[in-house]
Amino acid sequence: YAPYADLIWCETSKPDLAQAKKFAEGVHRHHPGKLLAYNCSPSFNWKKNLDDATIAKFQRELGAMGYKFQFITLAGFHQLNFGMFELARGYKARQMA
Repeated sequence: YAPYADLIWCETSKPDLAQAKKFAEGVHRHHPGKLLAYNCSPSFNWKKNLDDATIAKFQRELGAMGYKFQFITLAGFHQLNFGMFELARGYKARQMA
């Protein structure tokens, strides 16, 4: 789908720079410059899989590989819900004004 997609999402079961690099190189071999996405999931056991130095450079390393959209789906979900909660509370407090 690379010719048709704005960006390609790499999903891994744990934080893995080697796997991300292999994926990026494979995509870029055929589609140079294609934007990549990576889910920096909070469900990863970061400390079990990486040392502190690797965690500190993880996002910078992904960026160098072409992963320009790095995201945390759970954080986005919580932020979305918090915004709706604030909106509903404001409606109640101001009688929907």
